[in-house]
Amino acid sequence: MGTGGQAGGEMAAGGEMAAGGEMAAGGEMAAGGEMAAGGEMAAGGQMPGECRSAEDCLEREWPIDCTGHWECQAGRCAPVGDCGQERGCGDAVCDSAGGESRASCGIDCQCDAPIDCLGGDWPVRCMGRWVCEAHRCEASVCGPEGGCGDGICEPEMGEGPRSCGADCDRPLRPACASDAECPVNQWCNPCGAASCPGCADCVAACAPHECETEREAQCNEPRPQCDEGFVAVVREGCWSCVDRATCEEREPPPMDCVPDGGRRAVHPDALPCCPGLVSIGCDRPSAETGGMCRRGCVGASYCTACGDGACGDGENDCNCPQDCG
Repeated sequence: MGTGGQAGGEMAAGGEMAAGGEMAAGGEMAAGGEMAAGGEMAAGGQMPGECRSAEDCLEREWPIDCTGHWECQAGRCAPVGDCGQERGCGDAVCDSAGGESRASCGIDCQCDAPIDCLGGDWPVRCMGRWVCEAHRCEASVCGPEGGCGDGICEPEMGEGPRSCGADCDRPLRPACASDAECPVNQWCNPCGAASCPGCADCVAACAPHECETEREAQCNEPRPQCDEGFVAVVREGCWSCVDRATCEEREPPPMDCVPDGGRRAVHPDALPCCPGLVSIGCDRPSAETGGMCRRGCVGASYCTACGDGACGDGENDCNCPQDCG
């Protein structure tokens, strides 16, 4: 085309359109809705960077203290405060198209799902479920026909302690009473779970600990209940109490007496039996002598509660006939 045909939409030099809607140099469109340099839309109808509308901004974190709404300005999400305004946030309508979200205007946009409503005050006298309608929390049908009262607490369906106490205020039984009731890689945390969905209190429950342990004890002994701050783990085939924080083994306390069922040497420097226990011999019945008593050890004895009426560890018909005879 000649110079007389360029203006008003003709192709300019290099095949581009000129100003007024024509292609500019490099094949881009010029200002006024045309393609700008680099192939992007320029101001006044250009392709956005972060957003094309305010709804594209709704998932973003609200960055200002005042409630308000999002606007998409020149392809960028811009927060706009509505504090002190007669219209906008606070009109009881969640205007998603207008840039209102739970983060920017929680008073209008209360929920995205029924579970979001569980922290609110239940507004009616009968038990029921929350529903989320148009981002507003509403009380649904009360009674069993509405779901509440079937004995199952369903938070995702809008049931909680306030809305459906019949299902959700039933305290949970403690999951454990001691470490022995938990897997070897867990311990009985006295405050490991809430007593009911949404409740702020707690009951005992098994919880993982961070200490290394073998999978199973080989020593045929029950898992012990360790002192406060310690947990029983399996090391070298048997149970050992370790510090839950450091996982280091606890040094056994020094013994100053021989406990029930323990053996003690018979010599002047031997530890005494613990209080309430007496020293008895090692005599025991023998099959080789037809069940008659046979001396079982020399220079040693057992510390037991012989005489308490119960045949305990280390006691038998020969060394403690008053309990075992």
